[in-house]
Amino acid sequence: MLPIALVMIFSCRSGTNSEKVESIESVDVEAVVDSDGDGYGSDIDCDDNDPLINTASAEICDAIDNDCDGLVDEEDEDLQDAQTWYADTDADGHGDADATMEACNQPEGYVESATDCDDENEAINPDGEELCDEVDNNCNGEIDEPSATDASTWYVDDDQDGFGNPEFYAIGCQQPAFHVADNTDCDDTDSDQYPGATEYCNSEDDNC
Repeated sequence: MLPIALVMIFSCRSGTNSEKVESIESVDVEAVVDSDGDGYGSDIDCDDNDPLINTASAEICDAIDNDCDGLVDEEDEDLQDAQTWYADTDADGHGDADATMEACNQPEGYVESATDCDDENEAINPDGEELCDEVDNNCNGEIDEPSATDASTWYVDDDQDGFGNPEFYAIGCQQPAFHVADNTDCDDTDSDQYPGATEYCNSEDDNC
């Protein structure tokens, strides 16, 4: 039988160890996991299975919250790769360069092209038909071009008799100097020879 003093000492030590074990087990330690190895733990990483998704990532157009701020694509003002779209008010397929919207997907009423010079008129755009109307119908920066579909043919009238030479002409909306619309002169070097002139006995075709 052990002496009474030794029994008391053993009992005190045994109680102390029990309290230490109980104290360690009661500590609530939450382990921070970084499953995708991107340097951001599961406590702030909104997708810890994808290393490209974390709080330092750039938001891009992919229908995913890339930067873990709770916003997706157009909702996020930090969106990196949004496309610029242009308002197409006249619905001619060409947009106004001064009316834009940044978005991942094409918004209603907007197009990719920014080449419309008059977005209020569907007939005026890069595919428009150039006319003699003092308007840049095809948006190329030029007005009433010779290529206008209703441009006229003007004939050189060197002798200024009002009748032009059918072999020399210019095409355009406006009448050039020394040109006329008539091309029936048979001698554009003689102002006395033209259709309707008086015919004389002079060995010349005065009236063409």
